[in-house]
Amino acid sequence: MTEDPPDEEILSNLHLLNDRKDIPVALGAIDSGADFLVTGEKELLKAQLTPTTTTRKLLQLVFQDNIDNGQHR
Repeated sequence: MTEDPPDEEILSNLHLLNDRKDIPVALGAIDSGADFLVTGEKELLKAQLTPTTTTRKLLQLVFQDNIDNGQHR
């Protein structure tokens, strides 16, 4: 979890995305050095400002890893 970026940072990055409400999310992921941003927001997925994945793909990876390691239920 990370703090919201300062308003000045948001305003200086309005060019990143069309939907202004997604800019703090993208900046938070970038600024925190997140390995992945898990989102269903299509514009964030398409922009690829940081590595992104959907919840569905993440769950598939987790379950496949558990099956591959003999941890299936």
